[in-house]
Amino acid sequence: VITFKTGDNNDFVVLPNGNLALETGINAVAQEARHFAATAKREMIHAFDQGVPFLREAFSKQPNLAQFEAALRRRLLELDEVDEVQSLDVAIDGESLKYTAVLNTAYGVVTLDG
Repeated sequence: VITFKTGDNNDFVVLPNGNLALETGINAVAQEARHFAATAKREMIHAFDQGVPFLREAFSKQPNLAQFEAALRRRLLELDEVDEVQSLDVAIDGESLKYTAVLNTAYGVVTLDG
């Protein structure tokens, strides 16, 4: 797999020669998985039904972490290169929703923190 490399703010990384940087293999899968996990449901106008239901499941007055975890697991498995979500831990830390996911991919094991 190959994709454009993004930085900490999800901006494209530009090389000194002006070209866009690329990610391949396990790094590309990890980056795409982070993007998939961060995409809110109804955020993408051409894929309105895709994404994670942050507002309803995670950021309501009574967050339902079990439903959020299930939705995030389904979302991560939409990536062709992800074979299995080995583990997924979701927790609220103060006012932040955090997760740690271990994914078995076509390129090896990837750990994501978000």
